[in-house]
Amino acid sequence: MKEKLLNVMVVDDEALCLRGVTNSIDWEKYGFHVACDARDGQLALNHLEQSGQNIDLLLTDVCMPFMNGIQLIERIKEKEMDIGIIIMSAYDEFEYAQEAIRFGVNAYLLKPITEEALSPYLLKIREEKSLQEKNSKKIESIKRIMLGCDQLSDENSDLLNKAKCYMEKNIANSKLSLKEVSHYVGMSKNYFCTVFKKSQGISFLKYLNNLRIIKSIELLSTTNKRIYEIAEQVGYSDPTWFSTAFKAATGKSPSYFRTEDCNEKN
Repeated sequence: MKEKLLNVMVVDDEALCLRGVTNSIDWEKYGFHVACDARDGQLALNHLEQSGQNIDLLLTDVCMPFMNGIQLIERIKEKEMDIGIIIMSAYDEFEYAQEAIRFGVNAYLLKPITEEALSPYLLKIREEKSLQEKNSKKIESIKRIMLGCDQLSDENSDLLNKAKCYMEKNIANSKLSLKEVSHYVGMSKNYFCTVFKKSQGISFLKYLNNLRIIKSIELLSTTNKRIYEIAEQVGYSDPTWFSTAFKAATGKSPSYFRTEDCNEKN
């Protein structure tokens, strides 16, 4: 099956440059297509926030009115939007390049943008997006196996979804308990425990432990954080206990899992 084309947004206040980048690159050859454009950073940000359109790659000029390219990138990073970013500039200035590095952009290219200069970055971003999608499917599969599924269709279903959202938001709290979660959704501890197990097919404690492991798998796969940092982020105050729990759930130590995951990606 043919891979879905990734969406590109081009941002430049110069109409000639905008048309040039849009029309001079064989986007489909690299698995992309230009979905939209904008004449300044503010218009681009408005589109990203309000249109509901999923943008995978942003090509932006630096010097623009209302909101420049660096300010646009800063807002994107603040909002944690998962978008590849390539800066295109008419200026080979160290200050702009420094800002680009600070925000972790994929490339800083000088105008006029040519397909030869752009293509290596398109191929790399396409590969990264494919790996992300593959990893997301892997995580979803693990979630279905480890967390069970909601088998209720009555009024308790909404309360249990509220409880699960609360658990995810507070996963870093090592003292998160059945008592706290049941109180949050307004149920008695015993009734909540019974309803939760009926819904998910596993106990509250088993679900919480599995949720911690799943979150740690995501962090091991998508970040370079150290093992003890990941342990803290998913609610384990003791890294040794985290490693023990992780191995009991997956059959592998956290470090071995990360090494194996990296080898699969390469």
